[in-house]
Amino acid sequence: MEARGGDPQAGRGWVAALSTSNPETPQTFGDLLRGFPTFLRTSLPSVIASAVTAGVVGYVLNIWIMAVKYQGTNDIPKGTPVTTGDNLLGG
Repeated sequence: MEARGGDPQAGRGWVAALSTSNPETPQTFGDLLRGFPTFLRTSLPSVIASAVTAGVVGYVLNIWIMAVKYQGTNDIPKGTPVTTGDNLLGG
């Protein structure tokens, strides 16, 4: 079934995009390994930035929950998703 313009892929959206082969896609495991250093060079900074951002957001939310919701006390109910003096891993 052809779509407008005689292109059988037209109108199929993301299905057509997935079914077409990208020339940069590694075809073998060896190609994948050879491309890993480039991937690491281009992606590592954003991975580190994302990890640092997530850590900061988690830390700030933990402090906010402790200070606002539980008034800064160490009297936290069991199972609460915040860290206290007696429970370092959460809850």
